[in-house]
Amino acid sequence: MKILAKLSIVKSNRKTICVNFLFLLIFQCLHSQVEVVNAESILTKSKSYYENNPNFQASLEYTLFRSPDQPIVIDRYSGKMIKNNQDLYLKIHQTEFFINYNNYLKINHEEKAMEYKKLMTQSDLKQNPIEVYSYLKYFSEQEVCETDSFWICKLITPKYTQLSYASITFYIDKNNYEVRKQVIELMAPGSIRDEKGNYSVDRKFLETKINRDIKHDFNLPEISNYISSRDGYMKPSKDFESYEFFNR
Repeated sequence: MKILAKLSIVKSNRKTICVNFLFLLIFQCLHSQVEVVNAESILTKSKSYYENNPNFQASLEYTLFRSPDQPIVIDRYSGKMIKNNQDLYLKIHQTEFFINYNNYLKINHEEKAMEYKKLMTQSDLKQNPIEVYSYLKYFSEQEVCETDSFWICKLITPKYTQLSYASITFYIDKNNYEVRKQVIELMAPGSIRDEKGNYSVDRKFLETKINRDIKHDFNLPEISNYISSRDGYMKPSKDFESYEFFNR
């Protein structure tokens, strides 16, 4: 694995100031031009890939583990993702998400609860795991490495942050800039149970493998199967009337 660049950023109230840019190996020649390889340039190309491929479906594999040097698996579960233009559907274990320009709906089947809110702008689409470019503004450091197959972009939060994770690492396919895997280091690991059901202070991580499915067509579920407008208010559909409903 080669380390290409490390970028540290300090944020003031008004602007972001670059204070340290350590170049170890940051350029390659293409058509007699020099291209700087950093997290922003790689994530920009990944963003363009998804903009040019608006329909996307994948199966997801989640692994929660601790102790990164000698990983110990705490839990594993599966999910799926379907993107159709601006409509996004996610299923993560027992939780479903519907996200588009108009609506955000989260359904927790384990807790029998729904959360709904009206979306006003694209910036509200924070649950989308392939909108990698939007993550940049939340992090103070960037590190880029490469293998034969992947760009590995690690984004690290500032010392003081309101985010629920300390860092996030993207594994991006060199051929087409598709995100194949992400690994999140979770903040406050002592609040998360380990594989024995105990609260431990070991560092904990959530790995998500994104396996694009080109052989099968996933039918995008209709949000109207879960909620509908009645008397001017959004309410759960008949099949989910027993669920607790929160309209934000």
